Amino acid sequence: MPRKRRTDLGLPPRVYRKDSGAYSYHPPSGGSQKIAGKKATMSEVWDAYNHLVKSANFTSLEYFAEQYYRSNNFQTLSPRTQSDYRECGQRPIKAFEGFNCHRMEPAHITAYLKRRFEKAKRRTNLELTWFKNVFGNACGAGLYNKRNPTVDIKPFRISKEQKAINKAKKRYVSDEDYDAMYEVLPLVGRIAMEIAYCTGIRPGDVLSLRTQNIKTDVLQIEENKTGQEYNKEISPRLKRALDASKDIPGQRFGGWIIRNRHGNRYTDKGWQAIWKRWKKKLSKHQQFTFSELRHKAITDAKNDKQKFSMHKDARMLSVYDHEKPTSPTHS
Repeated sequence: MPRKRRTDLGLPPRVYRKDSGAYSYHPPSGGSQKIAGKKATMSEVWDAYNHLVKSANFTSLEYFAEQYYRSNNFQTLSPRTQSDYRECGQRPIKAFEGFNCHRMEPAHITAYLKRRFEKAKRRTNLELTWFKNVFGNACGAGLYNKRNPTVDIKPFRISKEQKAINKAKKRYVSDEDYDAMYEVLPLVGRIAMEIAYCTGIRPGDVLSLRTQNIKTDVLQIEENKTGQEYNKEISPRLKRALDASKDIPGQRFGGWIIRNRHGNRYTDKGWQAIWKRWKKKLSKHQQFTFSELRHKAITDAKNDKQKFSMHKDARMLSVYDHEKPTSPTHS
């Protein structure tokens, strides 16, 4: 698969700008091929890319995936969901590289998924959904003229034991571990911790907060994953964190509450990397991920936990709530 793109994010997959300014396509088989000159517009670059890919690989899974990514059904998804789908597609595309999709049978996809299930049980069903979406789009667009090979493939069931193991991987952060991590962090890390705990919102939503989201009594939230919008009450503790964010080093021109020294938003990958460095200052048993603060926040929530987490499905609450129920006894 191509390396992670850090610049020219609007370019097609495997297309890069050369030092001369021209654009070249790097196929999976290696090498490169110039597709547009340095004065080409982005639209011309995409046209050249689509012409090249269609003429060379119109039967490949990678081509089917790219057509799905350009479809209306995909474009209307939230940026977070789009990113998740693209990530899900990386391994299948690599596994079926060079395979003619018109010869794809349910047995081929099932065999691949069985191998994946041995190593990544939850990811397997996500990739099955990706296959269904890609082939569903291919059938609708006339790229695939046979019956959708994923129609009869059922999701792989996960045992109760495995579900318990998966949940245990996201541990409940104790107050002692929380305080220990808080002490070793710079100001930006402390503010992010407090906002994450006070609100219980997802890590990406914490990083996406802007000063314009702060109103008199509420903090406006728009979830990147679901697009759901709601207000969070600003408690005294949350207000202290938001006020202290004004002192985070770095320019404030972008309006980001959590910002780097250049005043820009942290990327999800960048924040994960820096958090990993910070937590290494603690002993192994005290370390926790930034996303595990959401588990602590929801577990510690009083009264209506579903209202606090804003989950539409109450079943999702059990994934984050680590509080054990208390059963009464006879008096």
